[in-house]
Amino acid sequence: AAPPPRHNLLLVTTVGGILSPHEGARFLSGLFPPGAVPAIAVGGAPARRNANDDSVWLPALRMKIRNFVRDRPSPSWNPRHVSDSEGGSAALRMVAEALGSCADGGADLLCLGPLTNLAQWARDAAPLLARKVRSVWIMGGNGPPSVHGGVPAPSPEFNFSADPGAAAAVFSSPALAGKLRIVTADASRVPSSVFAAWRKSGSGACLSAGVAADVLWSEPGAASYDPVCAFACVRPGAVRLRSFKEVRVDQSSGLVVFGGGGTGLEVDADGVLFVSDVPIAGDGGFISWVGESLGSDNINNP
Repeated sequence: AAPPPRHNLLLVTTVGGILSPHEGARFLSGLFPPGAVPAIAVGGAPARRNANDDSVWLPALRMKIRNFVRDRPSPSWNPRHVSDSEGGSAALRMVAEALGSCADGGADLLCLGPLTNLAQWARDAAPLLARKVRSVWIMGGNGPPSVHGGVPAPSPEFNFSADPGAAAAVFSSPALAGKLRIVTADASRVPSSVFAAWRKSGSGACLSAGVAADVLWSEPGAASYDPVCAFACVRPGAVRLRSFKEVRVDQSSGLVVFGGGGTGLEVDADGVLFVSDVPIAGDGGFISWVGESLGSDNINNP
């Protein structure tokens, strides 16, 4: 089979989520190898305080990330951090410039935090997004209720509930119609036993000494969620998708609400696609992709 196309990383932006947009930019400065990212656009933060701020796990995770960044040596290079007092207009300008350099339908967006920035772009640069963006891969949201009885109703996921208004605006945006691919928390969990077995086999020894590899060695649970969404974005042919037409996001809670039902595994031009299955182990699966991508710190061209 022909190898999957390689992606060129044009721009990285940050958003307020677990960290503030500026803290996120400082962390990302050490994540990418020299020259991979000329600048990081500091994006906006959700406009209102959310109940997520009261989550018992959140302060501990914030502290763990801050300590990790503090204890690492300063990176040998620092990409430019572009920000402004308006909280997102610089990111919007840089996104417009990056998309303008792409062929029509030639750009993929990978969203790993609250959708605050994307909602702004869909509002203020709708024609550009409609023309240039091929797909938008989003880490977040809840999947459809189980068809089996006795399963409790889903609860809002962190990224969507952090800025529910933005998530609702993204799902209803005409500029993004037919482009959304949702990777829920349930679909992106990597069983700890699988990752531990991979490390024990010695295959994990191929990981470089970069920040991303260090995160995975020190916190194996970090293999879930965001990295799996990145894998789906750059290897879309490896995952299974299920299309839903009648789907929206509740503006107050961030809960994804489904009406009607799934249309199967086919791609529906008007539907929102939810990842239903991600191959974790085996050739061409997520684990092997991690080794290939981080074995040479090859984050810029996954």
